[in-house]
Order: sequence, then structure tokens, then C-alpha cells
Amino acid sequence: MYEDIIYNVEDPVAIIEFNREDRLNAASDKMLAELRHACAQAEADPAVVGIIITGKGRGFCAGRDITPGGASGPSKPEGDGSLPVELGDPEVGDGYARSYAYLATLRKPVIAAVNGPCVGLGFVLAMMCDMRYVAEEKGYFMTAFGQRGLVAENGIAWMMPRMVGIGNALEIMWSSRKVGGPEAVQLGIAQKCVPGEQLLSEAKAFIQMLADTNAPSSIHAMKKQLYRSLEQDFGSAFDEARDALAAARAGSDVEEGMTAFREKRKPNFKRIGDDGA
Repeated sequence: MYEDIIYNVEDPVAIIEFNREDRLNAASDKMLAELRHACAQAEADPAVVGIIITGKGRGFCAGRDITPGGASGPSKPEGDGSLPVELGDPEVGDGYARSYAYLATLRKPVIAAVNGPCVGLGFVLAMMCDMRYVAEEKGYFMTAFGQRGLVAENGIAWMMPRMVGIGNALEIMWSSRKVGGPEAVQLGIAQKCVPGEQLLSEAKAFIQMLADTNAPSSIHAMKKQLYRSLEQDFGSAFDEARDALAAARAGSDVEEGMTAFREKRKPNFKRIGDDGA
């Protein structure tokens, strides 16, 4: 179905791998369209509890492909026409429908497994994921906006200061220097820095842990709460959390979670995408 990405599901994980190895996975129009299509597919699939986005070969994503003809390609991949045109939870907020911030609206956790250079637009894509794991030997983050006469694009100027602070964000953007794995963790850009050969297994293990222990409905609800709260005052966020708690208590997952705890067994929660959940 896809050309510029590779898509595989290994219950409970969907792995989306950028597949433009000869260009360090620099983003083409086709690659970006296929990424969105694959995310819709993963969100609708009950076999998928979490999504990993990574790159094939030596790079995660070297930014937008600016070579002649490099960004060209069909804007929509061929594939299953039954997949929804829209994806994600619109209740996260209208702003997240813009550009690549749709990754923040997906009802399932998304981990960027940064295996190599993560530059420019690649950095943007990684920052819009929920978490970032980075290979300690070859993974790094870098902007090149100023060196190209550009600006901080596609929402990264809003997201990065919330992770690292204004001073650190400006220093990283202005200098266009490489931020390696250990520093990325120290600053809060990444959550884990691991040897490259362990990168995917570590990300998979986290999603497996979620699948074994957490209600997918709870994962979705907490993700929505956190992203919505970035644009809310405390009182509004508090009131919404109270309403969400009441809705959770009225659902079946609370009963299953409590019963599993009493019976000292793994819970059997309903997955998102199972019978339209």
C-alpha cells in the first residue's frame, strides 16, 4: 500500500518507519500523506495500543526534502477507502487540527524512536509525538530554520518552550546545533536515551506494559486532558477532570480494573477500535 513509509502491526504495537533511506528519510509530500494515512489505520485497529514512528537506516528524518523534485508525489496514498478522512479526537482542541499537531489528537500513545538525525521538519514531527526515545550513539535533534532564512515552523515554537523553557528553546533554535541523546533527556526533549540496538525494543516494551496494565480508554482520556490543559486555566481543567472522572466511573473499565485487582490477575480492558470504541 505504501512506498515512502513501511507499516507493520505487531500486537500491541504499530510501527511506522520512514522509508526514504537514500535521503536520510527527508520528507516528501507522499511520505507525509502516507504517515497520516497509517496513523488513521493504526488508530482504528484494535490490535494497536500504541504507535512507534521511526526511520529506516541511518536517519529518523532529515527535514523537508528540498532537492529538485524531492518533495513531489501524490498527496494521498492509494489504499483502503473505508478509513476515515478525519482522525484523532476533535475534543483535544481545534488548534491541534493544524499541520502535524494531529499526532497529539490520536487516541493512542505515539512514541518517536529517534534512531539518527532528527532535523527541521523531522524535529517538528518528533515534538508532536507524545514521547521521544533517542539512540545514544547516532540520534540527535537539530533545527536549521535560521540558516535557511526561515522561522520556527508548524507549531514547534509553541511546543518546545513548554518542554525546555524559552531560553533553552531559543538557544537550540538560534544556534542550530546538534542536541544529542543524553542532553535531550536532560533538557526534557526526550524521555529515554538508549543504545541504538535497544531503541525499538525499549519503545515496544513501554507500549506492551501499557497494554498489559492500562485501560486504553484511560490512556486516551489522560492524553486528551494533558494537551487540552496546555490552553486552559486551572479551574477549567479541574472541572473537566471532574466530569471525565464521573464518565470513567460510569463505564465498564473501572469495574474490570477493580475486579482484576481483587482477583490478582491482568485486566481485560476493551481496546480502542474494538466494536467502534
